[in-house]
Amino acid sequence: MECANFAKYSWVDLAFSVIGVCTFLVDWGSDIWVATEFYCRGDVLWFAVLVGLMALSSVVVQMFSWFWFQYDRELPGLSGESAGGDGNSVVMFGDRVKLSCLLHVLQLGFLCRHFWVIWQGFRVWWRKEDGSEYAVYLTHDLSMLRLIETFCESAPQLTLMIYVMLQTNKARTVQFVSIAASTTSMAWMVVDYHRSLRSFVPDKAKQTWSSSIVYFLWNLLLISPRVASLALFSSVLSSFVALHFALLWTVFVAWVWKQRTDFMDSAGGSGCTARPSG
Repeated sequence: MECANFAKYSWVDLAFSVIGVCTFLVDWGSDIWVATEFYCRGDVLWFAVLVGLMALSSVVVQMFSWFWFQYDRELPGLSGESAGGDGNSVVMFGDRVKLSCLLHVLQLGFLCRHFWVIWQGFRVWWRKEDGSEYAVYLTHDLSMLRLIETFCESAPQLTLMIYVMLQTNKARTVQFVSIAASTTSMAWMVVDYHRSLRSFVPDKAKQTWSSSIVYFLWNLLLISPRVASLALFSSVLSSFVALHFALLWTVFVAWVWKQRTDFMDSAGGSGCTARPSG
């Protein structure tokens, strides 16, 4: 962790973390609402697909989160107490590895990470404690995890909602809410990750509120038509959707393998997961 090159943690970073957890909770709340509606109306197939997407994305994100917390404990000066010597660990749950593991197995580790990042950011910004570099580091990890969760769950779920509306020729309120929540979440997470990534580039100025809003609108208007076109393609040529995603997945995996990315710090992590280089 090259702490010397990190930008200083600010109240804007804290605000983005708070907004991020709000969008995450709203998105998951809308997904649960939609899943309940599908089940109550007897749409077992759509219910199973939606729950499957939620479960798959949750497992993937929890796995990344667990590996990265394990790596954090191996960083110099971060395995024990904070730099201020006040007895507070800067790594979530400190040395209580079993508790952290249990929460990740129960699919609660990612949510706990959200609140831990907000707490660390509050300590650094409001209470003026040490650890600005690690707060930026945690925020970046959280942004990456949210980006993974967004494109593992929100993007497929958004496509599914539009596809169901086209197939049934019906549009319920819950579906509109889910589509709006997923689209907003996707656009916001891309902005959040882009802003976090700039914290690691010393010659780049930090993204301001105005530029963040413009970038958010740009992503919103870019992502929405692409997802809508994919849903239209699915409604007309549904038998080719699996082939479409299989070909894309093969190309992307081959590209990542060719880049020889090295984001995981252990052989086990590299074997189980892979994340694209920043």
